[in-house]
Amino acid sequence: MKRMTLKSFFQGLSFFAWLILMVGCASVPSWQGGSEGTSSSQGRVVPTKVFPVRIIGEQELGSARLNRPAGIAIDQGGNLYIVDSGNNRIVKCSQRGEFLKETGGFGWDNGEFNLPSYVNLDNGLSLYITDTQNRRVQRFDNFLNFIQLVGSSIKEQPFTNSQLEGLAVSRNGEVYISDSGNDCVWKLNNQFTSAEKMGGFEAGSGALVDPKGLTIDNRGYLYVADSGNDRIAVFDLFGNFARSLGRGDLNRPSGVDVSSNGVVYVANTYEDDIVALDGNGMLLFKFGKTGNREGEFSRPTDLKVYEGKTIYVVDSGNNRVQQLELIE
Repeated sequence: MKRMTLKSFFQGLSFFAWLILMVGCASVPSWQGGSEGTSSSQGRVVPTKVFPVRIIGEQELGSARLNRPAGIAIDQGGNLYIVDSGNNRIVKCSQRGEFLKETGGFGWDNGEFNLPSYVNLDNGLSLYITDTQNRRVQRFDNFLNFIQLVGSSIKEQPFTNSQLEGLAVSRNGEVYISDSGNDCVWKLNNQFTSAEKMGGFEAGSGALVDPKGLTIDNRGYLYVADSGNDRIAVFDLFGNFARSLGRGDLNRPSGVDVSSNGVVYVANTYEDDIVALDGNGMLLFKFGKTGNREGEFSRPTDLKVYEGKTIYVVDSGNNRVQQLELIE
């Protein structure tokens, strides 16, 4: 009788330990008052909760309210540069969303735009902006003064029949530009005198369809929001296709950024949420749903991670930018 009691005791203890283990491993991938995530397979610590903090653009920023904003960039001081596509301008704000300056207006002269889409910065704080309907890239300083047209001196002009979208700048000053009209990425040398094609139909499993936002990680790898293929396509420093991320978890992604600890954040446009993946493509968490309240989105198009703990999301359909905080 005593032996049976001890056996029952240890069986119950084993079951209790198993139950604790299962609860501890569970994760909540969608937002309910804060989205929970899991650790990456590489042992990195990733955020376990995401909270909406601030909405930028509910009031006028300079001369107007935001109208179909598309892209965003952040400088080292935390200042935001928002591509206000519907108003054909670039808006500079503080990291709290306080208006600082704007430039642009409709047109085709230097410093004017026709439906600009994405923006990114180089190490010297120059801004590169895809002036999409004018089929060109414009360069500005961080005070929003026009500097030059990028790539205009290339003899065999690659942008003639283009639909320029996302862009990224390497540490060496090479400029990568996604071209959804030609389903490829153009790589310009740091003198902007030559262009190399990447990800075209001849690239096999690396062939792109309707590519959008771009970013470069700390190793120099290029990440492409390969919208038509519902994935993030990754290329190495030499332009070779490396791998796909997010298949089965993404639906027409438009924006991508990589944090300093290697977490890949994606603006998952047609699902109206934000997706976090590890470097191998494992789903860490999803955040958001369709709507117009805090933590809800309508066709998010771009996002940027700042200091590993803040995400700014271009909530294009709601004509605003949302600031989210990541908490471990």
